[in-house]
Amino acid sequence: MSIWSSLRTKITGTPFSSDFVKKFVLIRHGDDVSLLIQTLKDQDVILRIAAAQRLGEIGDDRRDTRAVEHLTAAAREDIWRSVRIAASEARGAILKRRLGTLPIAMIPELTEAERETRRQTAQALSQEAVGHYLTALQHNDVMIRCAAVEVLGEIRDVRYVEPLTAALGDKKSEVIIEATEALAKLGEEAIPYLLPALKDKKSIVRSSIAWILGEIGSTKAVEPLTIALEDDNEDVRRQTAQALERLKERE
Repeated sequence: MSIWSSLRTKITGTPFSSDFVKKFVLIRHGDDVSLLIQTLKDQDVILRIAAAQRLGEIGDDRRDTRAVEHLTAAAREDIWRSVRIAASEARGAILKRRLGTLPIAMIPELTEAERETRRQTAQALSQEAVGHYLTALQHNDVMIRCAAVEVLGEIRDVRYVEPLTAALGDKKSEVIIEATEALAKLGEEAIPYLLPALKDKKSIVRSSIAWILGEIGSTKAVEPLTIALEDDNEDVRRQTAQALERLKERE
């Protein structure tokens, strides 16, 4: 099976365009360092992550320090946290091979200006681009799933509550944390769309929703959270009690 065919089988329900898949394969499995460095500035967040990951795998020529330099810049300056993490991890992988030890990751927090730029960038996406990130929620790579959640969360549209809530059931904690933060940003408008998930079959989803409702801070959530105190899962009950306590403090 070709790399391209293999990739398609790993992305479930993929409406990714064939042009994007070709470009992704070229970046994720390519050896052109100059192209990979250039792609660190691509408009597509997924391609930036793929470029960082590939540089981390092949950028080990001591005579060519460009990979480390550009990955360091991406880890410090990219507006998307998932790209910063991917770049930092790739930089660390190169330096570990060179030095024999893993350097301390330096990933600065986003500034308020960077957060605003990130929000504006996400909200300016076309419907086609949004569909691209919805598809990426099912990707086999955890960092790409994180990126998809991060981008969709910054759009701040209740239309994406369902896929973001589904991401709460991801097998990786990084994705769950990102989805939790994304849903909390939606505010009171999202509460009617979030409440059904208090009965989700996965306890991690129920407990995350309880935390989110407490974070949103609306009294509209008091009654359903009170009912959730009877949940048969201990962690759900604990998160629900803490959410109710936070709501009480805001009264």
